[in-house]
Amino acid sequence: MSKILKLQSIQNKLDNFKTSSLLLLSWIFIGFLTRLDFNQMWGCIIDFGELFDYSNIGFFILSFALILIARLINNKKTINVLLIVELGIWLIKFVYYKGGYATGLSGNNPLGIVVFYDSVAIFLRLLNLKNNNTIRLFRTSWFLAIIIILISFKIFFFAMPHDLQWEIVLVEKKIKKNEKLLIGDWSGNVKYDSIWVDTIKIFRLDTINDNNTSLFEFEADRILTDSTHRYYLKEMKKTISEFANIAISNDIMIKTAKTKCKMDFIHWNWGSLLLNDSTEYGHFEILKINNDSLDFIMTVGYNKNYDYKLKRK
Repeated sequence: MSKILKLQSIQNKLDNFKTSSLLLLSWIFIGFLTRLDFNQMWGCIIDFGELFDYSNIGFFILSFALILIARLINNKKTINVLLIVELGIWLIKFVYYKGGYATGLSGNNPLGIVVFYDSVAIFLRLLNLKNNNTIRLFRTSWFLAIIIILISFKIFFFAMPHDLQWEIVLVEKKIKKNEKLLIGDWSGNVKYDSIWVDTIKIFRLDTINDNNTSLFEFEADRILTDSTHRYYLKEMKKTISEFANIAISNDIMIKTAKTKCKMDFIHWNWGSLLLNDSTEYGHFEILKINNDSLDFIMTVGYNKNYDYKLKRK
């Protein structure tokens, strides 16, 4: 019987607008401090964001102020207006701008703590509307269904933060623009480093002592030893500049004197170089591009860079 009385006491407190609004204010404050109320998390590369980010502060102040004013006044109609306005603002933020619903390596998994926070946030907002009204529409038994619908809508249709979606659209537009500019025949210069290993000294193993090897050990980049000799090697490098011709076709196949590969954009100014069998050949980065000139770097193998400065033929 005591358990029933305790549950009834809790229910009575939850049905009181002053109590439910205080709970919502506390939940909003917790969400602000933890960035659970407004985070930018996406995939495995973008985290929750900074606490004192302008957007986080702005949304917090707006929601907190509207609920606080609603709690301090006594006019039910005005309270309803404030609660509905705050709910509308929060839902826009929740659907369009909030992250945490497309996380992990694949960017397909909602973060459990974010889903829990938002579920409680929706419940408390509905509870405040119910407590300020006597309309049957606000029966508590409907809350669960509304929460499931809103959370599912976010997961399946707006998992990615809207500003990130907009950024992706802009990047795709820039990629298409650059692809059009790249098509054609180009000529100019290419610079690259020619690297080789020079042998600075060879010793027979039976003649080695500390006096005749210490100097070469200091100068050598690497030391090799076989059954009879020890070799002291040094890496040598020389920058070479050559004339270059490049043709880029409509399917963004790039043909040079050294290779033919496809430019696969990952971002608007960089991406991978793929051979015909889709094997990764290297990477590229566009430093400058317009109708008449093209500067870009092709990276092949272990950080071997070819720096092209070209003019359109």
